[in-house]
Amino acid sequence: MNSFLQFFTYLIVSMGLFFLIERLIRKKWNICSPYKNGLQGVNSIHIWGKRTLWAVFFLNTVIVRSVWINFSIIMVLCLFDIFMEWKFNTERKEYMISIVGLVFFIAFVSVGYTFDWLL
Repeated sequence: MNSFLQFFTYLIVSMGLFFLIERLIRKKWNICSPYKNGLQGVNSIHIWGKRTLWAVFFLNTVIVRSVWINFSIIMVLCLFDIFMEWKFNTERKEYMISIVGLVFFIAFVSVGYTFDWLL
């Protein structure tokens, strides 16, 4: 039970910190916060690329169950998202928030595994 409490505390603190940092960055760089669902993209290639990568992620989760492959797939998904937002939708500057999210994800996983806080 103690490890679950550590994981839950780490998750809540990390999420709160990320949302605080995101809000500060949006305010500092004047980036509007549009409503965006998970599979909305800048063009059809972006949408189908995200769908394909998420399908590969879920298939890997069910069949292979490798944490490091899942970590790699999520990183590729984030990098693809950042590239497509930068290349085709530069004026919205949403790619900056995606870069911060990717850096925060890498830090979250690194710190979590270093201190054995992830399940």
